[in-house]
Amino acid sequence: MKINPYIKKPAIQFGASGGAMMILSFLVFFYLGMQPWRNLISFILDVVIIGFFLVLAIREFKIKYNSNELRFYHGMTLGFLTFFLMSGIYSVFYGLFISVVDPDFLLNYIDLAIQDLNSRKELLTENIEGDPELFFQEQINGIKAITTSQLIFDAFIKRVLIGFFLTPMISIVFRTPQQ
Repeated sequence: MKINPYIKKPAIQFGASGGAMMILSFLVFFYLGMQPWRNLISFILDVVIIGFFLVLAIREFKIKYNSNELRFYHGMTLGFLTFFLMSGIYSVFYGLFISVVDPDFLLNYIDLAIQDLNSRKELLTENIEGDPELFFQEQINGIKAITTSQLIFDAFIKRVLIGFFLTPMISIVFRTPQQ
Protein backbone atom coordinates (compact mmCIF):
# COMPACT_ATOMS: atom_id res chain seq x y z
CA MET A 1 0.00 0.00 0.00
CA LYS A 2 2.28 2.71 -1.30
CA ILE A 3 0.90 6.21 -1.75
CA ASN A 4 1.46 7.67 -5.18
CA PRO A 5 4.10 10.43 -5.01
CA TYR A 6 2.05 12.56 -7.41
CA ILE A 7 -0.74 12.96 -4.86
CA LYS A 8 0.64 16.36 -3.84
CA LYS A 9 0.38 17.89 -7.33
CA PRO A 10 -3.42 18.07 -7.62
CA ALA A 11 -3.70 18.91 -3.90
CA ILE A 12 -1.48 21.96 -4.31
CA GLN A 13 -3.00 22.97 -7.65
CA PHE A 14 -6.64 22.73 -6.58
CA GLY A 15 -6.04 23.72 -2.96
CA ALA A 16 -4.48 26.99 -4.08
CA SER A 17 -7.24 27.56 -6.65
CA GLY A 18 -9.96 26.82 -4.08
CA GLY A 19 -8.34 29.15 -1.56
CA ALA A 20 -8.25 31.89 -4.18
CA MET A 21 -11.93 31.34 -4.99
CA MET A 22 -12.87 31.59 -1.31
CA ILE A 23 -10.89 34.83 -1.08
CA LEU A 24 -12.68 36.18 -4.15
CA SER A 25 -16.02 35.16 -2.66
CA PHE A 26 -15.20 36.93 0.61
CA LEU A 27 -14.15 40.12 -1.19
CA VAL A 28 -17.27 40.19 -3.35
CA PHE A 29 -19.57 39.74 -0.36
CA PHE A 30 -17.60 42.19 1.78
CA TYR A 31 -17.57 44.99 -0.78
CA LEU A 32 -21.25 44.44 -1.52
CA GLY A 33 -21.84 45.08 2.19
CA MET A 34 -23.20 41.59 2.86
CA GLN A 35 -20.96 40.63 5.84
CA PRO A 36 -19.56 37.29 4.61
CA TRP A 37 -18.74 36.12 8.16
CA ARG A 38 -22.49 36.14 9.02
CA ASN A 39 -24.08 35.50 5.64
CA LEU A 40 -25.67 32.09 5.00
CA ILE A 41 -25.21 32.44 1.25
CA SER A 42 -21.48 33.03 1.78
CA PHE A 43 -21.28 29.91 3.96
CA ILE A 44 -23.10 27.81 1.37
CA LEU A 45 -20.81 29.18 -1.33
CA ASP A 46 -17.77 28.14 0.76
CA VAL A 47 -19.22 24.62 1.05
CA VAL A 48 -19.74 24.51 -2.73
CA ILE A 49 -16.23 25.84 -3.44
CA ILE A 50 -14.57 23.36 -1.08
CA GLY A 51 -16.63 20.47 -2.46
CA PHE A 52 -16.02 21.48 -6.07
CA PHE A 53 -12.25 21.73 -5.69
CA LEU A 54 -12.10 18.48 -3.71
CA VAL A 55 -13.94 16.75 -6.55
CA LEU A 56 -11.59 18.26 -9.13
CA ALA A 57 -8.47 17.28 -7.18
CA ILE A 58 -9.61 13.71 -6.53
CA ARG A 59 -10.87 13.22 -10.07
CA GLU A 60 -7.67 14.59 -11.61
CA PHE A 61 -5.50 12.36 -9.42
CA LYS A 62 -7.58 9.32 -10.30
CA ILE A 63 -7.57 9.94 -14.06
CA LYS A 64 -4.24 11.66 -14.72
CA TYR A 65 -1.84 10.29 -12.12
CA ASN A 66 -3.17 6.93 -10.96
CA SER A 67 -4.31 5.02 -14.07
CA ASN A 68 -8.02 5.58 -13.44
CA GLU A 69 -7.80 3.86 -10.07
CA LEU A 70 -8.62 5.39 -6.69
CA ARG A 71 -8.66 3.79 -3.29
CA PHE A 72 -10.44 5.35 -0.34
CA TYR A 73 -7.15 6.25 1.35
CA HIS A 74 -6.01 8.06 -1.81
CA GLY A 75 -9.13 10.20 -1.76
CA MET A 76 -8.86 10.89 1.96
CA THR A 77 -5.18 11.82 1.78
CA LEU A 78 -5.68 14.02 -1.24
CA GLY A 79 -8.81 15.59 0.25
CA PHE A 80 -7.09 16.40 3.55
CA LEU A 81 -4.14 18.01 1.79
CA THR A 82 -6.45 19.98 -0.49
CA PHE A 83 -8.89 21.36 2.10
CA PHE A 84 -6.16 22.11 4.63
CA LEU A 85 -4.35 24.12 1.96
CA MET A 86 -7.57 25.93 0.98
CA SER A 87 -8.33 26.70 4.64
CA GLY A 88 -4.78 27.85 5.32
CA ILE A 89 -4.65 30.16 2.32
CA TYR A 90 -8.02 31.66 3.20
CA SER A 91 -7.04 32.12 6.86
CA VAL A 92 -3.77 33.86 5.99
CA PHE A 93 -5.69 36.19 3.68
CA TYR A 94 -8.34 36.79 6.36
CA GLY A 95 -5.66 37.69 8.89
CA LEU A 96 -4.00 40.09 6.47
CA PHE A 97 -7.36 41.58 5.56
CA ILE A 98 -8.24 42.19 9.21
CA SER A 99 -4.81 43.59 10.08
CA VAL A 100 -3.78 45.50 6.95
CA VAL A 101 -6.64 46.14 4.52
CA ASP A 102 -9.34 47.04 7.05
CA PRO A 103 -7.77 47.81 10.46
CA ASP A 104 -11.22 48.76 11.84
CA PHE A 105 -12.61 45.35 10.92
CA LEU A 106 -12.43 43.95 14.44
CA LEU A 107 -14.17 46.96 15.97
CA ASN A 108 -16.89 46.86 13.30
CA TYR A 109 -17.26 43.10 13.80
CA ILE A 110 -17.72 43.55 17.55
CA ASP A 111 -20.21 46.42 17.09
CA LEU A 112 -22.29 44.38 14.63
CA ALA A 113 -22.23 41.34 16.92
CA ILE A 114 -23.40 43.42 19.89
CA GLN A 115 -26.16 45.00 17.78
CA ASP A 116 -27.26 41.53 16.71
CA LEU A 117 -27.22 40.35 20.31
CA ASN A 118 -29.26 43.37 21.45
CA SER A 119 -31.84 42.71 18.75
CA ARG A 120 -32.33 39.19 20.10
CA LYS A 121 -32.13 40.06 23.81
CA GLU A 122 -35.66 38.96 24.71
CA LEU A 123 -35.31 35.65 22.91
CA LEU A 124 -31.96 34.92 24.54
CA THR A 125 -32.95 35.83 28.10
CA GLU A 126 -36.53 34.55 28.35
CA ASN A 127 -35.61 31.06 29.64
CA ILE A 128 -32.61 32.02 31.76
CA GLU A 129 -32.81 31.02 35.40
CA GLY A 130 -31.27 33.53 37.73
CA ASP A 131 -30.44 37.04 36.61
CA PRO A 132 -31.07 37.43 32.84
CA GLU A 133 -29.36 40.85 32.82
CA LEU A 134 -26.18 39.37 34.29
CA PHE A 135 -26.26 36.59 31.67
CA PHE A 136 -26.77 39.11 28.88
CA GLN A 137 -23.94 41.31 30.13
CA GLU A 138 -21.62 38.28 30.22
CA GLN A 139 -22.47 37.61 26.58
CA ILE A 140 -21.66 41.20 25.63
CA ASN A 141 -18.38 41.06 27.59
CA GLY A 142 -17.51 37.85 25.74
CA ILE A 143 -18.08 39.54 22.39
CA LYS A 144 -15.98 42.54 23.43
CA ALA A 145 -13.12 40.19 24.31
CA ILE A 146 -12.88 38.71 20.79
CA THR A 147 -9.42 38.99 19.25
CA THR A 148 -8.15 38.92 15.67
CA SER A 149 -6.51 35.55 16.23
CA GLN A 150 -9.83 34.09 17.40
CA LEU A 151 -11.53 35.30 14.21
CA ILE A 152 -8.77 33.81 12.06
CA PHE A 153 -8.87 30.50 13.93
CA ASP A 154 -12.67 30.45 13.64
CA ALA A 155 -12.47 30.95 9.86
CA PHE A 156 -9.85 28.18 9.56
CA ILE A 157 -11.77 25.69 11.70
CA LYS A 158 -15.07 26.26 9.87
CA ARG A 159 -13.48 25.48 6.50
CA VAL A 160 -11.58 22.47 7.87
CA LEU A 161 -14.80 21.04 9.31
CA ILE A 162 -16.51 21.46 5.94
CA GLY A 163 -13.61 19.55 4.37
CA PHE A 164 -13.77 16.81 7.03
CA PHE A 165 -17.44 16.37 6.24
CA LEU A 166 -17.14 16.35 2.42
CA THR A 167 -13.90 14.42 1.86
CA PRO A 168 -15.11 10.95 2.92
CA MET A 169 -18.26 11.25 0.80
CA ILE A 170 -16.33 12.35 -2.28
CA SER A 171 -13.69 9.66 -1.71
CA ILE A 172 -16.39 6.98 -1.56
CA VAL A 173 -18.05 8.24 -4.73
CA PHE A 174 -14.81 8.26 -6.74
CA ARG A 175 -13.16 5.11 -5.39
CA THR A 176 -12.59 2.21 -7.72
CA PRO A 177 -14.48 -0.93 -6.73
CA GLN A 178 -12.27 -3.78 -5.47
CA GLN A 179 -12.22 -6.83 -7.73
